[in-house]
Amino acid sequence: MREKFQANQKYLVIAARYEFYRGISVVKGYRNFCKALGDDAMCFNDFDFWWFRFSNGNFDLDTQPPKTADFNSFPHHIIDKIIGEMDYAARCLFRKTSKKYRKAVDAIPFVIEKIKFESLSTSTWLRINQLTIEFNRRKENKDPNRIQFCSEDYLKLAADELVFIFKLKNVRVEKLSFFIHDKVFKEDLDILKSLKFKFPVETFKIRFGCSSREGNLIDVQDEVMKILPYLKPGILENLEFHIHKRGLKLKTDRISRTDQWFGAKRLRIKGNVIVNAWSLNSFQKLSLNGTLF
Repeated sequence: MREKFQANQKYLVIAARYEFYRGISVVKGYRNFCKALGDDAMCFNDFDFWWFRFSNGNFDLDTQPPKTADFNSFPHHIIDKIIGEMDYAARCLFRKTSKKYRKAVDAIPFVIEKIKFESLSTSTWLRINQLTIEFNRRKENKDPNRIQFCSEDYLKLAADELVFIFKLKNVRVEKLSFFIHDKVFKEDLDILKSLKFKFPVETFKIRFGCSSREGNLIDVQDEVMKILPYLKPGILENLEFHIHKRGLKLKTDRISRTDQWFGAKRLRIKGNVIVNAWSLNSFQKLSLNGTLF
């Protein structure tokens, strides 16, 4: 049935008219149209042309939409060049437009210079290059240069956004850093276990300034192990651990047995750390400014 419609332009227009008669918006009508006949059956500009005619009571089908420079008509190498100039936010929006462009975006390598995840006492911040996203319980955003999401479960929303980045294909991060103040990841990053690949990050940094969770000191190593094992060995070259809060200490008995630890070239530690000397042999450069046991 789909093939018969695609073979005759007039059948496609009749299908568009059917969506118009349903009394829905043009955007929803186009989504239904594409779902039934395929994303490439008719471009949105042509669909909108017919919708506008129908809205004005003109149901004559013996005409053709005006020829315009539709994005779909651009050569593949031009589209690839445009995608290559997009920042993170633009790529994410563009890949949502269709399956075709999702594949196109995912096929082009993209480097994120820095991702910073800050888990504070009343909010969580995610910074991706120049893009800032804030997650909190109530809306107080007066800064037009950042995006804000409000929810009682704001930490989970922030973790979900981070996991979304981890699941992107052909993306490499130069520096991935975390600042944990009062909130911890709990089970929010468990979905990383289901990934079929390790995420390429060159530098991994995690800093703790938190004191407690429900009255108990958090297990710093547990928080590190929720992320470190899912970073790609061989790409990961730098490890940084900063433990500033009194009473917190980082044990490395599990961390030091990971492929990520053995594959890294440089290690920087500040604060209270428990580490076996033998586990440091694989590093080319060490910076141990805290307490070393």
